[in-house]
Amino acid sequence: MRHLPALILALMLGAYPAIGQERSSAMTQIRSTPADRTVFEELLADYASAWTSRDGELKRRAIERLYAPDADLVFYDAILPRRFKGRTEMLAHGEELFAGLRSMTLTPAGDLDVRRMGQDFAWTTTVINMDARTKTGEVIAFPMRQTAVWERRKGRWVMVHEHVSAPIGSGAPRPE
Repeated sequence: MRHLPALILALMLGAYPAIGQERSSAMTQIRSTPADRTVFEELLADYASAWTSRDGELKRRAIERLYAPDADLVFYDAILPRRFKGRTEMLAHGEELFAGLRSMTLTPAGDLDVRRMGQDFAWTTTVINMDARTKTGEVIAFPMRQTAVWERRKGRWVMVHEHVSAPIGSGAPRPE
């Protein structure tokens, strides 16, 4: 967590270096490998599974494993567009969301992009298709765009920031 401000600064400066300027430190070296892609494909499959529910129940433990527990981290969601501070507040939102759902399925679209910064930070961008049924019979389906910042802690990758959005006009409920 103490490296998060440095990561954000490095993302802003390192991703768009001045012409002719070289990146010198391992922290600002941005790269990804096929192995990174495999690791994060598995993490996003876990993410989709954790947020998928056939019975409208939130899988708290599965979701908790994906997110860092720090109370000061910020997460954004596309369904109830709000800013959530910390995993606990974000999970409370999940409970609120699932209270009105009969089911929800998330399916990664297969367009994952991974960028690693040093050994312990990465960010991913992808599209995840969401298909939900409300308890009142409405269908909500749209492609969600997700950007996530990951930190490796104690040998395990966890999200330290997430921003989920949807194209304007998508996701309007419609009768089943």
